[in-house]
Amino acid sequence: MKTLRKILAVLLILNLLGACSSEKKTDLTGDWQLLRIDSETDPLSEEDMKQLRDLGLNIVLTLREDGTGTYDIMGGISEVTYDAKEMKLTLEGYPVDMRIEKGLLILSESGSQSELVFERIPEE
Repeated sequence: MKTLRKILAVLLILNLLGACSSEKKTDLTGDWQLLRIDSETDPLSEEDMKQLRDLGLNIVLTLREDGTGTYDIMGGISEVTYDAKEMKLTLEGYPVDMRIEKGLLILSESGSQSELVFERIPEE
């Protein structure tokens, strides 16, 4: 009986450790609009982007649940794929790193100093 209890205790501990170590998948699905471009050479501030949006020129990244999406640059649409677990996006064959900071989605190409900062567009 003691052996059975020990086995059950070990199985319970392993189960709890597995549950604690499992990574929570970040929900990236939805529409994200470009908030600003952080760059040493060609930055665009939040005010610059607001002025462009006021003129009807917007940049929106749409990510679907199936790992696909679109990148709409002022009406020019490109297809994208992404991996939420690896935090990688592929746009026209180019891999892009993704990360979430303070609710913002940040895209950056390896080795580049520029970052595209997106904010989620609230669902209506």
